[in-house]
Formats: sequence, structure tokens, C-alpha cells
Amino acid sequence: MRIPNKAISRERHPSPTTEDLIEKLNGAAYFSKLDLSSGYHQLELDEASRDITTFATHEGLKRYKRLNFGTNSAAEIFQNVIQTTFQDIDGCINISDDILVFAKTQHEHGMTLESVLQRANEKNLRFNGDKCEFDKPSITFYGHVFSKQGISPCPKKIEAIKSLKPPANVSELRSYLGMITYCGRFIQDLATLTAPLRKLTKKDIKYEWKESQQHHKPLVSIFQNPNSHCPARLERWCLRLQSYNFQIHYRPGHDNPSDYMSRHPMNTTSMTSQNSENSEYYIQFIAESTTPKAMTLQQIREATQNDPTLQHAAHIIQKNLWHTLDTTTFSKDTVIDIRELKLLRNIKDELTVSNDKNIILRDTGIVIPKSLRADAIRLAH
Repeated sequence: MRIPNKAISRERHPSPTTEDLIEKLNGAAYFSKLDLSSGYHQLELDEASRDITTFATHEGLKRYKRLNFGTNSAAEIFQNVIQTTFQDIDGCINISDDILVFAKTQHEHGMTLESVLQRANEKNLRFNGDKCEFDKPSITFYGHVFSKQGISPCPKKIEAIKSLKPPANVSELRSYLGMITYCGRFIQDLATLTAPLRKLTKKDIKYEWKESQQHHKPLVSIFQNPNSHCPARLERWCLRLQSYNFQIHYRPGHDNPSDYMSRHPMNTTSMTSQNSENSEYYIQFIAESTTPKAMTLQQIREATQNDPTLQHAAHIIQKNLWHTLDTTTFSKDTVIDIRELKLLRNIKDELTVSNDKNIILRDTGIVIPKSLRADAIRLAH
């Protein structure tokens, strides 16, 4: 098809992006995935197009009757045909031969799935039963895992990235960075972490994979370079440490005796309970020490317990679910203050919560429930 492809006009029908999927699947809790069997071959070519696909064999000239791989516009044509087939059915989206059915309730999901299967039967489309998945709480689609909780990276892709060998040259490094970018939305401060790698892709830079690429030392440049722009989480530490006279030196892990233990931790099952008790003791100590005068710790506990926003925040802190905040759907009459949750997310690395969810700390201070804030301000003045 190399010669015919030069004369074939491409059709432009873009596939949905990850952002499109996130928007459409927001709040969905039930999923099914259908795989079209021999996808391209389910589309029949008209007579005028068949001659273009003619090829020579030992038995003479042959031509395709159906859309074939190798035609430069095949992917766009196929995407558009399947998309058009199901476009009037809400809760259905396709990327090439993979069709995703989704809904917020099981009943709605069943109705949508029935409509999709009925439409497929009308159009004489056939599915590969071995690759289809039905009525799942989560589904892997387009390289991501979608569920009621939101979006997460595919575990298989993460394992593949973790098991990769260091890139041997600039070309491999660029491919590696491209794969890492796939996880970009899930990695905090990705630009800072990959800075030593991207430096090697610049022109006239000798490619040498050293310790700085394998084990980066970003703190040195962040603290010593006055023009550096560090992430907000590290910037807070910079501000706190400015009053001290100190120097930061990078020490590779192999020069640090304790590094082995950090990379080969002991079985912590027996220590979990003790660690939890220690954390709880610390929280109680801070809470008792910082409770405003004329306000009891029990008052703060009860107010926090009755504050829907802080209770939701406490759950997020305990389960580390901040990444689900943007994809969580709240009802119009919710009493949860979404704006406050987003403000708390900005300082999430500074927050700690007690086991009973009734005390939230920000570093060494208590997060006062909204019902007590006016009193706390009055007492502080």
C-alpha cells in the first residue's frame, strides 16, 4: 500500500483524549468493555475502493473487500464509523475497536449495555467474547484504570516502567521520558524529578548516565540556587530553614550505612500497632498543647465530628485520596465545603489526622472546625 497511500487523501477524525475520558467517566461506577473481533475487517469497502488494494500473489491478482491494515486512513475511518454508530447512546465511547460502556447506577448501565448490543446487532458488528468484560467496578481502558474513585495508572505499565534498564543513549532516553510522561498526572513535581534526565537530551551535551541520573540530588540546587523555583511543598521548608546557617551536601546512598536498611526494610507487621500508638500519642500531645484557652479539646473533637467537611477531609487524609477530589461528584445540596477541601489539599503534606477522625493537625497546630473559628479568633485577640 505504499504507492496507493501517496494518492489516498487522509481523513481527520481524532480519537478521544485522556481528558475527554476523565470528563465523560466522571462519577461512573459500573463499566463494561467490548472488543470488536477483527475490527477493520468488519467494514466493507465499496467497489470503487477495492481496486486500490490490489496486490500480486502466485495465484494472480487479489484485492481486499474489507478495510485492510496498511491503508493510511484506515485508523481514522474506522474510528469515525464506530463512533458514529454509537454516538446517540449516552454512556458509550470508543477508541478504535474497544468500546466502553459506563454508568453511575447498575440499572442505567444495564440499559445502556443492552442498547449498545442491540445497535451492534443491527449493524452486523461482532465482538470477541474472550476479550469482553461486563459489569465491572473498575476497568482498564486506554492505558488507565477507571473506577468510581477516579482515574489511576495501569499497574502493568507501572511495573513495566520500574523494570526498565537505564537508557543507553539519547534516543532511548527520549523514549523513556515519553513513557514517564504517561504517568505525569500522577507524579508530583515531575519536572523537578526528571530535570537531570532532560539535561542529557540537550544538544552538545555528552551522554553519560551517572549517579545524578539514577539518584538525583535536587535539594542541593533548590536550596543553593537563588533563581530556582521549587515546588510549594519544598518551598515551605525553604522558608522555615532560612533562619538557620547550614549547608546541604548530597550524599549518595552507597556512602550511607543506613541506606541499606531503608531499601531493605524489616517486616513491619508487628510494629504497626506500636507506630500507630506513637502517632496517636503525638497527635494528642499537640492537640492538648495548642488548644486555645477557654476552649476545651472535647469541644474541638465534637465540633470536628459534626463538621461534614472536616470528616470528609479526615477520610481523605487517612486513605490518601486527594487525587480523587477533582473527579468526585458532590450533590447540589451537599453540606460539604468543596472550596475548603481544595484549600486543605494545597497543604496536604502538612496534615495529620487522629484515628477517630476527630482531630486534624496542620504541622503543630489544630485545624479548627468552622463552627468554632469565630470563638478561636476572638480568644486569640
